[in-house]
Amino acid sequence: MSIRVPVFIGASAALVLTSFMAVFCGDLLARLIPPLYIRIGAGVFFVVAGLMIH
Repeated sequence: MSIRVPVFIGASAALVLTSFMAVFCGDLLARLIPPLYIRIGAGVFFVVAGLMIH
């Protein structure tokens, strides 16, 4: 077996696991935090990120 196969399997498993965790955490946060606060937080984040890039 080539070294590429276990690396591919590991990378694929990591992608699936992190995607599952993102969906689970996003759903949990959406249930706990009101949508208005999420929109405000996202707006602040993008403004700060934009200022840091500029």
